[in-house]
Amino acid sequence: MSDASKAAPTGFPPLPPRRRVSERQAVLLALVVLALLAVLLLVPGVFTIDESNYLAWVVSLRALELHPPGTDGLTFSRELVFFDPLLASRAPGPIVSTMPPLYALFALPFSLFGWTGLFLLNTSAWLATTALLYASARQTGASPPAAAIGALAFALAGFSLEYAVGVWPHALAACLTLSAFLATLRTAERGRGRTALLAGLLIGLAAGLRYQHAITAAMLGFVLLAATWRRPRLAAMYGLGVALPLALSTVCNGLRAGLWNPISKGVGYISTAGDFSAAGVAAVAPRWIVVRTFLARVLDFSLQPHDPFWTSMGGRWTPAGALLLLSAVKKALLQSAPWILVVLVALLAAWSPRTQAGAHRRALRTVALLCAATFGVFAIATRRFEGWSHNPRYLFDLVPLFAFALALVVERAGLTWRPLAVGTGAGALLALGPLLRHPTSSFRQLSLLYASLALAFVATVLFVACRWLPRLRRAVAVGLGVLLGWASAVHLGDDVRAARALRGANLDRLITVAALLPDVPAALLAHQPAALAPLLLERDLVIADTNADQGQDAGRLAAELLARGRRVFVLAPGMSKRELRAVVSGHQVRPVADAGALFFELEPRSPLLEFPVP
Repeated sequence: MSDASKAAPTGFPPLPPRRRVSERQAVLLALVVLALLAVLLLVPGVFTIDESNYLAWVVSLRALELHPPGTDGLTFSRELVFFDPLLASRAPGPIVSTMPPLYALFALPFSLFGWTGLFLLNTSAWLATTALLYASARQTGASPPAAAIGALAFALAGFSLEYAVGVWPHALAACLTLSAFLATLRTAERGRGRTALLAGLLIGLAAGLRYQHAITAAMLGFVLLAATWRRPRLAAMYGLGVALPLALSTVCNGLRAGLWNPISKGVGYISTAGDFSAAGVAAVAPRWIVVRTFLARVLDFSLQPHDPFWTSMGGRWTPAGALLLLSAVKKALLQSAPWILVVLVALLAAWSPRTQAGAHRRALRTVALLCAATFGVFAIATRRFEGWSHNPRYLFDLVPLFAFALALVVERAGLTWRPLAVGTGAGALLALGPLLRHPTSSFRQLSLLYASLALAFVATVLFVACRWLPRLRRAVAVGLGVLLGWASAVHLGDDVRAARALRGANLDRLITVAALLPDVPAALLAHQPAALAPLLLERDLVIADTNADQGQDAGRLAAELLARGRRVFVLAPGMSKRELRAVVSGHQVRPVADAGALFFELEPRSPLLEFPVP
């Protein structure tokens, strides 16, 4: 073939040059994919009574009241505070929620979209945290791959999905905490009063969502004061920012429950008295309780003393040493997110005199201080239990900070994304082995408890050795990827799976009861009705839990509610015979059409029935 024929035109126009996806477009695409994942995983049922407790406060404020609508003026009964996790010990007083009050400030606008809107609040906060992690890591000097690794470590491998598709405000509080942390670092670098005020406002709001962040607020204040001690005005601005939300929290707590304290749910709430003498930990020498609690929260949950609390809520200790909640294994921090062990080693190294001063060191040291304070407090608080969660939710707000530190560690260690991606895939595949077993399988339980720790130990040893043997860098990247893949797969296949199952069951119950209840002013007496709390958003309804006192107050409550013109319905499933007799005592029972014998209406007893019929 001649050269002329080779150069002859083909008759087709030349292909346009290939456009490269910009960094911003890639980030937006990743956020869209994460949002779709959250939507697919969302099951809008109640997971824990804490969610009902937060909802009760939102419903109260929506009605411009301090108590759930319809309960004003009713004689106090523990049955009426069905949303309180501690209703069995609830003392007589106002019928109000005692959950942190500032959640409602964020939730009220989302409540306009109904119950599902409250899920969207936390999903939005989860996405915002992921985006903020990426942007802040980039601003601190991390490359796009390193920043992406940190952001995705939080979003997928940081046991955050369980809270991203929930109502309780962990995802929102974590977003505020990370924002306050970054604002504090910015203030330490640039010394601007407005940024100090913003940092205080953000962490003050977080403390009004979850009271434990009073500790975080104090530690961030210490960091800021140490970094800017020559400019006390900055610390004053920070303190003012913290004080404003806490003042609002104080007013809310005082008005609704007479608790003029910004971080209290009741008398003795912030006391640790009794933590060392509880029956569940009596077998452990007191001087070791704190150490054991720390290890159980951070390293291995099987070290947790077998407190009656866990069995009372349906948990089961297995021969493998695991606690099964909803068929999922309860895990400690490093069992849920084993990659954090690498970060903890890096945080310790940040205190070495050899560490180069700068923004990276300040950030790592600040994370270390917040970590130490939180670990210390919850080691001492031996009787603070996470309840219905499959991971240490009291430590969850540290995870975004660990993810931020991870991005910096990946950047400084020079780890590349290709071996990390290979390791991530391998870790996910490795986790499928135990995850495909039945939840009662000892192999599955032991793997979820201890394989993660073994993998974390190996990866951490490689990370430490890499300082003297740089050729191990690729192995470190693969090992870290394995930890990220394992954590992501375990969270989805164990934690999120079990949570979705419970939410699904509660959603079915909610839909069934909603179809039976007429849309009129009504009251519902039921056994443990926390899963029905979303009805308060769309119905004029009073709900009472007959299990709170075995129905002792149910007859009186029914009479009061009937006298107010409300129709009173009874949902009988779960009630004991004693409970059911107490509920119907003094009233006539009227069946509800097509509802069967387990759902009926109470009516005042006819005076004719007060006399024996001859």
